[in-house]
Amino acid sequence: MVASVTKNNETYVSRKMRVQAAPKVLSGAVSDIQLDECRLLQEHEQELEGMSKAIKVLIQHGKEVFDAARQLSQAQKTFAKDLKDLQFQCIDKQTDDETTIVKTLSEFGKYLLDIEQLRETMVNSTELHFIQRLEAFTRNDLDAVKDHKKNFDKQTTIFCQSQERYLGIKSKASESQLKE
Repeated sequence: MVASVTKNNETYVSRKMRVQAAPKVLSGAVSDIQLDECRLLQEHEQELEGMSKAIKVLIQHGKEVFDAARQLSQAQKTFAKDLKDLQFQCIDKQTDDETTIVKTLSEFGKYLLDIEQLRETMVNSTELHFIQRLEAFTRNDLDAVKDHKKNFDKQTTIFCQSQERYLGIKSKASESQLKE
């Protein structure tokens, strides 16, 4: 993505140089080309900004989902531990039904703990592969494009100032030749 933007920026610079060197007969067409290029660059910048904002919202909402999943997992682990540790208090000896119920609830608690451990592994893995990669993409790629744009704008400003100085000197020289 960064390479294509850089190539477009270089293409834009070379087109602008050609536009400046175009004959005055084509000045209307040249200004149309410049307007189209400016419009395309502005649309590209707006698209990058929109994408950056959408990814930030996606990251924020994803983090909220993962936090909620962790809270749910913690609550279910607590519930599973309570089931696993449940014991009936009996006055006399436990009946067969009570023993079966305790064993069943204890086994169910073990299964819930296993499920929650797997859920925690899945949430951590998903967060690693989803959120952290989106953050890295935003940090590395989108910010790099913005840096290239700033550099391009700076170089364009320098080029335009140099061009204006050159044209200013050339026009002064032409005026002095006309006076002679």
